[in-house]
Amino acid sequence: MSDAMDTKELAAALRGATEAVDTRSGFIGDVLNGARRRQVRRRNGAALVIAAVVGVAGFGVGATFRNLSNPPVEVADSRLLEPTKGDLAGDRERLEVAATAWQDATTTSWKYDRAVGELRGKPHVYWAGTTQEGPAAVVMQEAKITDTPGWRTLIGLVATDPADGKTKVVGSPMALRDLADAFQFGPNDRTLLVVTRDTPVFVSVGVSWSPDGLVVRQWERLTVTDGVGVLTRHGGTGPNEVRLVTSAGSPTVTKAAGELYPVVASAYVASGGRTDRPTTSSPSTGLLPWEGTGNRRLQMEIGAPPEPPLPADVVPSVVSALKSGGVLDVGTASTIANWSVVGGLPDGRSVVVVEFKEEARPSRIAVVLYGADGKVERTSSKPTDLTSALPVMIRMPDGQGWVVAAWRATLKYRTEVGGAWQTVSDNAALLPDDAVQVEVGGVGQVAPAGHQVVDLVG
Repeated sequence: MSDAMDTKELAAALRGATEAVDTRSGFIGDVLNGARRRQVRRRNGAALVIAAVVGVAGFGVGATFRNLSNPPVEVADSRLLEPTKGDLAGDRERLEVAATAWQDATTTSWKYDRAVGELRGKPHVYWAGTTQEGPAAVVMQEAKITDTPGWRTLIGLVATDPADGKTKVVGSPMALRDLADAFQFGPNDRTLLVVTRDTPVFVSVGVSWSPDGLVVRQWERLTVTDGVGVLTRHGGTGPNEVRLVTSAGSPTVTKAAGELYPVVASAYVASGGRTDRPTTSSPSTGLLPWEGTGNRRLQMEIGAPPEPPLPADVVPSVVSALKSGGVLDVGTASTIANWSVVGGLPDGRSVVVVEFKEEARPSRIAVVLYGADGKVERTSSKPTDLTSALPVMIRMPDGQGWVVAAWRATLKYRTEVGGAWQTVSDNAALLPDDAVQVEVGGVGQVAPAGHQVVDLVG
């Protein structure tokens, strides 16, 4: 039997089978309408699935749905439009927690403290990942800063606060001049997290000093993954010693060649929630109690007058020399004490001795040696012994003698133990190179009472 005959016979059979079947009025129209409704439901169901998927992605990138007649506002920072990065980027619940923590932190007082006049858009979770301190997230949002044109990107870090175990904003911008993108968090602020830019980032987690008292820092390039670098300190160095530099090439051992970035401590430490971080003290705390009267500096002169003459206020020249010579650490505020010792050496060179203090560190005695041409020849430093009867005793190079000083004290020296004492000027003096001991007599309330014999070492 042919295919054509099969088809005709099947059609005839179907007509015969349905001739006795009657349909109600409007049946065909209802069938068509039902088909249309099913089609609409299928389209709506597909749209809901798409919306749900976009909603998950949209939260991660900080996107919001807007009416098509109101196009989204352009952002100044393209990072606000990037998908969330990091190994926890797909954890929607964690992203929600991070965004909520940011919103809870950005209170009216928080904005006031940071000169934030207005926040725009929704918080954007730029990165969410696993660290040694547990999960952490970098959150961004645009803001208007008082008296500053345009929109700026505020960047904060959400992580676990070891003080109470709660998830919160533990690092956020504290100053207008530096909307920082580097944070320290975790116990004793041991972990560093950096939101990187295009320039390589180098980190130094501690400082030491050479035998001459020059700053020594070891730098390592920060490993960056998904736009964020994370590094945890190990050992005894404190969080105040961390330095961060963006530089095209590796910094030198003693100085940072590049742009130094501030590192923001976690909020719980900055607010006094912990006591394992040194607090800022008065500039004069920890310095020798030597000073001039009023606004006048105490300048003690030794040896011959410097030639060529040094400026009346030697501090600017000395600070510049200490910086370029590697005595002052990078990224640290230094306080110069209100006294100095200035004089000429037998070979025509000049010397200036000062005391300085860098934040919470113990103070140090610094020496700047000028050549006969007036140019800086050498710089060095050593810790200040605040308990010594003779805090300043420094041996000059090339047999040029000893610089000694004790404010408001009489000074004598001898060239052999048990030998005769020779009197020199009070307060400060340049002693011959073969001097071995100094007798310090108290003539004021600053110097120790009585007479003390100090062996010259150094």
